[in-house]
Amino acid sequence: MDIVEKEVKATRNILGFYDVPETLEQIRKAVEQPQKRTYSQVAATPPAAPAKKTPLPQRGSAHTIVVTSQETADTADHVIEKIRRAVDARKMEVCVDRLRKTKDQKVVISCPTEKDIERMNGQLKEKGLKIKEATRKLPLVVIRDILKENTDEDIVNSLKRQNKHATADLDWGSIEVRVKFRRRARNDRECHPVLEVSPELCVDSSTWLCMGCKGAQWDQSPYSARNV
Repeated sequence: MDIVEKEVKATRNILGFYDVPETLEQIRKAVEQPQKRTYSQVAATPPAAPAKKTPLPQRGSAHTIVVTSQETADTADHVIEKIRRAVDARKMEVCVDRLRKTKDQKVVISCPTEKDIERMNGQLKEKGLKIKEATRKLPLVVIRDILKENTDEDIVNSLKRQNKHATADLDWGSIEVRVKFRRRARNDRECHPVLEVSPELCVDSSTWLCMGCKGAQWDQSPYSARNV
């Protein structure tokens, strides 16, 4: 009887030995199978950090040059053709925000960085082109519904002295502000002064301003800036 039991155990051991690969495969599948997470486990997991993005060049930069030709007979189209032959933007790895024609056979080039301008300067001069740094214009804003009796000086003084809630942190010694012209209003006694101001003075368009003995609305919307 003992001999039979020994043979049975030996047979079982042999069978178990040959089942090892199948057993390992079952274990691997059990380990790799994802376990279901509870709501509390999901809620306790901190959110993943957002991937870093490479900033794209922004439009409307202050790095602008005016390009003209040394040949008086050249038109703006001729200047643009010379610029395209002189500057290979892809090869030079420069970014041009805008290229446009202006009066007097001039072409304006705007770039997001000063380095882009410097890379192009030498190439443009070699093609017989003259380069001049463009003077940047100040932003235009509109103050609506001002009594006509207010002079330009009154409007500027009101901005400085009556509106510290919106201009408390400004250094007026370094800020430019002047009334450029006035637009008509529906009320004959009122007008909409258009001001040329430093960018630091561009306050929130929802800010309510005090002008003399009357309130007024500050407006720097794109519509106003385009049509003043």
